[in-house]
Amino acid sequence: MKRSLIHTSLALGLGAAMMLLFLWTLRQPAVHAAPVTRYAATSGDDDGGSNDCTDSGNPCRTVQHAVDEAENGAEVWVAGGIYTGVSVRETITQVVYISKTVTVRGGYDTAFTVSNPDTYPTTLDAQGQGRVVAIEGLAISPDLESLRLTGGAF
Repeated sequence: MKRSLIHTSLALGLGAAMMLLFLWTLRQPAVHAAPVTRYAATSGDDDGGSNDCTDSGNPCRTVQHAVDEAENGAEVWVAGGIYTGVSVRETITQVVYISKTVTVRGGYDTAFTVSNPDTYPTTLDAQGQGRVVAIEGLAISPDLESLRLTGGAF
């Protein structure tokens, strides 16, 4: 009888410890990977849409493709240069269409090691063919930094 009482006590003690461990893990915040930075340069290549823009040594050609590839909360670093070419999204013609929370930051050198908007100006130019940037969505808050926007038309 003494032996079964000891086993029962041990089993209850281990069960309680396991329950506490389980409850503790429920309280821990989920660990999420940080969004990956995407890169765009006028010398880049969208590669038929297959380039995911995550390699600074192989950036995308268009800011639009880099934004499309970015997750919510990600940054898109854009090398200095003039980015043109409009596309139609949701019946709106623009250079860049944003429908998620991203930061699009210009002013980088082509190696993406230096950020200096004065030395590496980044221009989005719609050339009078549409909007420069269209932002759609109520629950998003994108940031545009160190970009020159020009040539927009409605």
